[in-house]
Amino acid sequence: MTDRNNRSDEAVGLRQRAETTALKISSDFSENLDARGPDETRRILHDLRVHQIELEMQNEELRRTQQELEASRARYFDLYDLAPVGYVTLSQQGAILEANLTASTMLGAPRGALVNRQLTAFILPADQDIYYRHRKRLFETGEPQLCELGMVRPDGNQFWALLDAIVAQDGATRAPLCRVTMSDITERKKAEDALRESETKLRIVADNTYDWEFWMSPESRFVYISPSCKRITGHDAAEFLADPQLMSRLVHPDDRPKFIEHQKNIMEQKRSVDMEFRIVTPDGANRWIHEVCQPVFDDNQVFIGMRGSNRDITERKRAEEALRESERKFRAIFDNANDGFISVDLESRRFFNANRRMMEMLGYESEEEIRKLTVSDIHPEKDLPHVLEEFKKHASGEISRTDELPVKRKNGSVLFTSVSSSPMTIGEKTYLSCIFRDVTERKKAEDALRESEKRYRVLFDAAPITISMATLEGKALAVNHAIEEMAGYTTEEVLTLNLNGFYVNPDDRKRAIAHLQEQGKVRDFETAFRGKDGRTVDVLLSMDIIELGGQKVTLSTIRDITGRKKAEERIRQQLLELQRWHNVTLDREGRVSDLKQEVNELLRRLGEPGRYSSSGCGETETPLTEWGGKETREERQRP
Repeated sequence: MTDRNNRSDEAVGLRQRAETTALKISSDFSENLDARGPDETRRILHDLRVHQIELEMQNEELRRTQQELEASRARYFDLYDLAPVGYVTLSQQGAILEANLTASTMLGAPRGALVNRQLTAFILPADQDIYYRHRKRLFETGEPQLCELGMVRPDGNQFWALLDAIVAQDGATRAPLCRVTMSDITERKKAEDALRESETKLRIVADNTYDWEFWMSPESRFVYISPSCKRITGHDAAEFLADPQLMSRLVHPDDRPKFIEHQKNIMEQKRSVDMEFRIVTPDGANRWIHEVCQPVFDDNQVFIGMRGSNRDITERKRAEEALRESERKFRAIFDNANDGFISVDLESRRFFNANRRMMEMLGYESEEEIRKLTVSDIHPEKDLPHVLEEFKKHASGEISRTDELPVKRKNGSVLFTSVSSSPMTIGEKTYLSCIFRDVTERKKAEDALRESEKRYRVLFDAAPITISMATLEGKALAVNHAIEEMAGYTTEEVLTLNLNGFYVNPDDRKRAIAHLQEQGKVRDFETAFRGKDGRTVDVLLSMDIIELGGQKVTLSTIRDITGRKKAEERIRQQLLELQRWHNVTLDREGRVSDLKQEVNELLRRLGEPGRYSSSGCGETETPLTEWGGKETREERQRP
């Protein structure tokens, strides 16, 4: 609107100047006209009219040109300022000379604030070198350059940008310029990162799959082979990639023609096929392989190769050979399986078949009864929302296992099952094959275990002797409340301490641990602990090594024997006192015996018989002597 007002004012001024000039010309023309004849006057008037018409035509052309210029300017605004990508003009030194609205929005700054500002101010420090090399190559080679940069706005928000730069010249100064197209590729980079992460996960899955997975190009050359080929064939992936004919040579001679035809059909028919054949490993062993191949097409339905999976089914083939003689035996094994097998029609959710174990679990006697049921009929009503949601996930392939799923029997009782599923196609219909494992007893056992653990915790905490668990280095992991009475520490305090500090003699724990590691256990090891108040507590220690969370720890019982030790000391002192009195008595009896022997000896010299018998002259054994043992007598005999 301002441009239009300016142009209107300019037109009014132009009109006034034209009228002034016309008046002057008209005055001069009138004077000259009086001096000319009629013919000359008519000719001059005719020329003036023609000239006037020419001027009007030129004026009309100018107005049209002006309109086209304004339309072009509007298109330029749309194309430049409102373009979906940012346009930036940079000096050779990297300063921003001009930027469109998109670039201003992308950089998070007004256009006026961008002028003469270095573009590097918006580039993350980690990518400054990339931009420097990009700009250097641009001006050195003169060729268009592309680069991806991490950029940051003044508010700290970061984004990824693709810079497409060309060299240009300033129209006035002919100085070299850089014209840059800047695109926000943040979403693309996020998608690329997600794709890269997905590819990494897929590569990890493929490289660690148990089966031998491979990808074959349309030219029948291996593009990818999983490392598990080494386990199955004895040859690693590099050998297969280097020698396309290695696989054919590994196939058993009797199966080779069929295998070659199989490979040919894969590429010609471009459909999923499978085959079982034998290979010969380097050690001469025969192995059965089940190969499943599936054609792969790109988004344009162009055939880009074949994906295959080879599974070692040697054990399965051996089992099949053993079971092939009798379908009855196979059915018996199937019906007497510990797990229930049942198939479900995905459309109607009606059961298709079931084995005997499944019928027993549900309480039905025939498959005909089972076929009348749907998924909703064999689960408690209150659990149906959860069950149906799990069924949808199984049907879509989102999950293949559900644990502790409640199942309702015919009589209304409920059992808990673990359900595994896989889709299967029979004819043109798709079914979900399910395996139900009764985990009711396991669940009861787990509940009982939890209850047992609760009881154990009660017994552990209420035990009258101290029980502890600790690392081999002495870090306390658990201790019951008996420690409080024995040593004066709370259980919380003990868990912050190292048990080495409890020993009056720290070497005692070292000896106990050494014996524990050598013998696997320690029994009735006497040592002394120091209580929180500094008193000494005599204890009897027993230790075992157990594993807890993959770590070897000690399980110890610590019995306070301080009272017993004091009682033993009192008894020992009493025994010593008794022994002293006993020794005094024995010395007196010995002297009497010696006197009797001397009397007998004197009587014999006088020719008279001895008065005292020899048995009465020996050492007298008393119960105390016997209890004291040989050591007491020997001690008595010492000088």
